[in-house]
Amino acid sequence: MTVIAVTVLQVMSMLFWPVVIISVLLVGIAYWWRQDFAGSNDGIVILLTLIMSVVAQLFFAGLVWGWVESSNQKTATIYRIAHFADFNSSFRCAGLDEAKVRVLFVNPDRSQVITAPKIANVSLYSTAKATWLQPVAIPEEFPQVSCAPQPKRTTPSNEVLTLPQ
Repeated sequence: MTVIAVTVLQVMSMLFWPVVIISVLLVGIAYWWRQDFAGSNDGIVILLTLIMSVVAQLFFAGLVWGWVESSNQKTATIYRIAHFADFNSSFRCAGLDEAKVRVLFVNPDRSQVITAPKIANVSLYSTAKATWLQPVAIPEEFPQVSCAPQPKRTTPSNEVLTLPQ
């Protein structure tokens, strides 16, 4: 999923200038055929539709490009997606606290993991920004550690539950 997200961000970054060129061509078409369009009632609607679509395309292209091209924002978004999609928050490794770290299993037998600190959950009600737009501290390195299985917590099977009377 992280690879797909990075690819989408890269494609969005590359599509800015094609959108600008298409928008300029639409303005050129509207200007070139303005006499034909202005002659009828339907023509004015077509002309206004072309102009409004150009304005909307340029506005949204500018917003998306400004957001995607911000290196810090792009890196933070990719880290959040990787943290959500690739790192595992439910694991049984001795010496690692599930409340503090998430892990990415490196090998199929799950004996080696890469660790990353958990991202603090920010309530959507306390801020105007969505969670994935919030700033995040990206660690400088992700240590690889061995994952020895932690024994499961078991309850005695012969224990009888008695209710107070």
